[in-house]
Amino acid sequence: MGSSFNIRCKHCGYYKEFSIGIGMMYSPESIIDINSKDCLLPKLIRSKKAVQQIRLFFGEKKAVLADGYGHWIYHCTKCGEFYGRFFLHLDYKGGSYEVEYKCPACHIELSPVAHESDDILQRGEVNADMEEYHCPKCGMHDLVEDHSNLVMWD
Repeated sequence: MGSSFNIRCKHCGYYKEFSIGIGMMYSPESIIDINSKDCLLPKLIRSKKAVQQIRLFFGEKKAVLADGYGHWIYHCTKCGEFYGRFFLHLDYKGGSYEVEYKCPACHIELSPVAHESDDILQRGEVNADMEEYHCPKCGMHDLVEDHSNLVMWD
């Protein structure tokens, strides 16, 4: 079951809400059946190039979908903005692959916000240290998890 994750700045009121985790539709089969018209991947990952790469990894390299995939929060180290994106990790003989995302404003690679995925999978909770990030609006280190509007989704 997925849940919401809200970030708020105690200093300036910056607020952003994210859907994180996975729902019942997100079975490994619905992700890896890349040639099916019902495959979720093209809807979850906006980059046609990334979906083509994933298709190649599943087909030619016999890649395996690792646990921990799902909606997550990414951060731009240049402008400080946060974005919701779909995290996916594949393992194959000789390597691994993770989808890379770029900041729409800065065009640099986004970094996943550090978290403990077991918390999300087992309890629907997030354990992310927001204090290490500065607010993209005011620049202060006053970001906190806001639990006032917790939503569970499936």
